[in-house]
Formats: sequence, structure tokens, C-alpha cells
Amino acid sequence: MLPSTSTLVLVSLIGCLDLAVKAPPAPPSLSFVAGYVVYMTGEPATLRCGVSGTQSILGYQFYKDGAKVTEGHFTPSQGTYSIAGVNKGTAGPYSCAYWTLDAGVAVLSRESPAIVLYVIDHLPTPVLSLEPPSSTYIAGEPVTLFCVHPKADSVVEYRFYKDGAEAPREGGSPSDSTYRIRKATESMEGWYSCLYRSEARGRAIRSMESPRQFLSVTAQPPAPSIALNPEYPVYITGEPLTLSCASPGPAGVTGYRFYKDGREVTERSSVSQREYVISGVTNLTAGMYSCIYWIAERQRDIPALPSAPVTVVVIDPLHPPVFSLTPSNGCVEDGDNLTLPAQLHPLQKNRDVLHQGW
Repeated sequence: MLPSTSTLVLVSLIGCLDLAVKAPPAPPSLSFVAGYVVYMTGEPATLRCGVSGTQSILGYQFYKDGAKVTEGHFTPSQGTYSIAGVNKGTAGPYSCAYWTLDAGVAVLSRESPAIVLYVIDHLPTPVLSLEPPSSTYIAGEPVTLFCVHPKADSVVEYRFYKDGAEAPREGGSPSDSTYRIRKATESMEGWYSCLYRSEARGRAIRSMESPRQFLSVTAQPPAPSIALNPEYPVYITGEPLTLSCASPGPAGVTGYRFYKDGREVTERSSVSQREYVISGVTNLTAGMYSCIYWIAERQRDIPALPSAPVTVVVIDPLHPPVFSLTPSNGCVEDGDNLTLPAQLHPLQKNRDVLHQGW
């Protein structure tokens, strides 16, 4: 039986057709020019479509989430796609392909493996705080600077700056958010700030620098001198005594304080007086006395170094002397000597010697 006409035609057509099916060109590679995949909102980002080989490239085509974001024949020949400022809408997977000529016909390659553009917000700007809080610090005092910010993931480093230059830390971990000054010196005075660094998918991201804080350091004023009036090495119970505190310089003194055996004895109502008056000494008055003064600087009272101490010794009233006769009967012959010795309390002897010249 002969085949039908339609079958013959089909056989004839198949026999005459030369079907040449070729695979599309190899896929390119896609990368970020900056070398990282994480960008902060507003930063520019550039993707590069790379082709190996020497084939002639007509153009490139870029995709985001599988949809075209460029038109291949009009894409610049260098094979880049730039985003002026990334945002949440530009985040996502990107891929690319290229156009090349094959026997005079434009052919589109296979798509590159996708890479993901990640977009994050800028790190919160930190705030620098000083502890203990003070308008100024006295040389020798400890100060701790804290770099404070809202919680952030993967913080790997904090940096502190003084007058715009990085302030190196003595020991400690780079991830420690504190900068410790064990003893402040006047050379440490200046403007301080801080920032912190985080890592996201292999990229180091820095925060903005904190607002600056001024660290003020002042030297402690020199020690005053303390004087006793009247000045005796020994005082008798009931005698008056005045202690005077004198500052050595012209700086404006705002107050004085007196101390006995390290404890303050000044009444708060009289702190502005440079004298400490004892109307009548007692045995409880005895001890070592010192004084300080203070000045007002940068809204803080700055105490001076303490004076050298003075010692107050107090004794009971002196005993009257005791007279005796030699010979004891008081009878002497004409021409003999009569001796009347006076015996004094030991401290009375010392006081008498010290009081010579009154």
C-alpha cells in the first residue's frame, strides 16, 4: 500500500531540512567592582559582567530577580551596571548575559550565576560619655571614656580619638568599648571622640564619629602653710589657740578646711574663714593639724594639696614649785650658806625655759 500524500510530503520535508541546533555561548561571571556584597543605604554600587575568551561582544544585559534592568544592545561595552545610591529596593540577586555575533547573527549567552546585593542601614552614631562626670578633672584622678551606641551586631572594634588623631590604648581588647585613663595629666586635656566598626558578610563597616567631648585637666593647687598663734611646743589646758591657713599664690580662694589627725574639724558655716579658733584647749585638742584651701575652676571646686602638719601638745596646769631648806632647820651660823632649792614639775621646767624672754 502506498503512503498517503501527506505522509510523503512530510518525509520529503524532513529529508530536505538541515536542523543545526547550537548551544548558547558560555555564561559570563558577575562581580561587584568594590569587592564586597554589603552596601549601606545611599552608597553607590557597580556590577561588572566579565567574559572570558576573545569573541566580539555587542553588549550586555543585566537582570535583577530574573527581570531585565538594562537593554542589552545599549549597555556600555565595558560591561558594567552602576547604581548611584542603593536602597532597600535595589537589594536582591543580580545576573548578567552578553550578546555576541555568531555567523553574523546576534546571539545572547546564558545567564551568569546570580550574586546578591545586600543593603543595610548606616550604623547608629555613638555617643561618648565620661565617668565620673565632671566639668574638669584634677591631675592624678582616674577617668573612663565610654563609647555608647544602640545594640549593633558583630561589633569587632572601637576606636578613640584625641584632637582628631587616634588615641592608642594601653592594653585591653579592641572590642572593649571603654578607654581608661588611670591617672589624668594636663597633657591629656583635649577633645575626644569615638567610633566603632562592625563586620557584615566580610565587609568592615564603620560608624560615624561621635560628637566630641572636651576632657579638661587641671593641676592641683600648691599646698598652703599652717601656723599656730601663739606658737608654743606645749599648751596648757584652757589656753586659747588659733590656727591660720595661708595660700601661697594670688589665686582666688573660695574656702578653707582644717583637719585633725586626718579628720575634718571645720564647721560648714565657717569654711570661708582662713582661721580655726580654739577658745580653750583640752586634752582632746592634742593632735596633728593640717589645712587645705580650694579654688573654683571650670565650675568645680579644686582642693589644694594639704599643708605640712603641725603638732599640738596639751598638758594639765603646771604644779606650784616646792621649796626646801638646807639645813632643814633653817639655822645657820654667821658666814654659812643657806640653800633654798625649788623643785619643778619636769614639763614646767621645759616650759619655763621656753618662756624665757616673755
